[in-house]
Amino acid sequence: MADILFDETPAPPQYDFVVEPLLLLTSFVLIFTYHAIHHRYIVKKPEHTVFGFGRVFRTIWVEKILSDNKHAILGVQSIRNEIFIGIFIAKSAFVAVTVIIAAASSVDLSKRLEMLSTLDFLVPAGKSSVVPSSVKISLVLILFGGVFLCSTQYLRLLRHMSLLVGCSSCEANKEEVVKMVAKLYDRAAACSWWANRQMLVSFPAVAWAFGPTSCLLSTVIIVIFMVVVDWLNLSSKELMTRLTSLSKA
Repeated sequence: MADILFDETPAPPQYDFVVEPLLLLTSFVLIFTYHAIHHRYIVKKPEHTVFGFGRVFRTIWVEKILSDNKHAILGVQSIRNEIFIGIFIAKSAFVAVTVIIAAASSVDLSKRLEMLSTLDFLVPAGKSSVVPSSVKISLVLILFGGVFLCSTQYLRLLRHMSLLVGCSSCEANKEEVVKMVAKLYDRAAACSWWANRQMLVSFPAVAWAFGPTSCLLSTVIIVIFMVVVDWLNLSSKELMTRLTSLSKA
C-alpha cells in the first residue's frame, strides 16, 4: 500500500538554474549596453544619432515656424500629424493590455505559457522555467502600460505646443515662446522615444514565453534593428552645414 501511494505521488518540478538565467542575463546585457552607448553618443556626439540630430533640428524648426505667421498653419498641421501617430500607438498599447488581461482571466494562461517554454531546444528536457509565468505576463503588461502612459504624455505635450504655436504674433514675448515650445518639443520627443523603446523591448518579453532562446534571438534582432534606425553617418561639419541650410530655407 505504501509503495502504491509513493508511486502516485507526483515528482517535484525540476528547474533550470543554468541555461535560462544565462540567456536572460545575456539579453539584458545586450539591451543595456546598447542604450548606454547610444546615450553617450547623444550627449557627446549628437551628429551620429537620429535623436541627437533631432534635438538640434527641433529648435531650428520651432524658430522657423514662429518666425512668421504664415508658417504657423504648417506648424499646427505638422503637430496634428504627430498627434495622429501618438493616438495610434496609445490605442494599440491599450488594446494589447486589454487582450492580455482578458486572456489571463478567461483561460489558464500561466499553464499554457509553461507548456510553451518546454519547447525550447536549449533548455534540458524535463526542466521548468525558474521564473513563474505570472512574472512574464506582468512584465509584458508593465511594458505596454508604459507605452500607453508615455504616449498619452506625448499627446499632452503636443497639445500644449499647438496652443503656443498660435502665439507667434506676440512679438514682445516671441523669444520666450520659442524657448518654451522648443522645450516642450524636446520633452514630447523624449516621451515618444521612451514609448518606442518599451514597445521594442516588449518583443523579447513576449518571446520569453516561448523560452529563453527565443528571448535572446529576439533581443539580437531588435538590437540590430535599433542600430539601423538610431544612427547617422554624419560628421560635425556635415551636420552644421545641413542645419545652416535648413535655417536659411
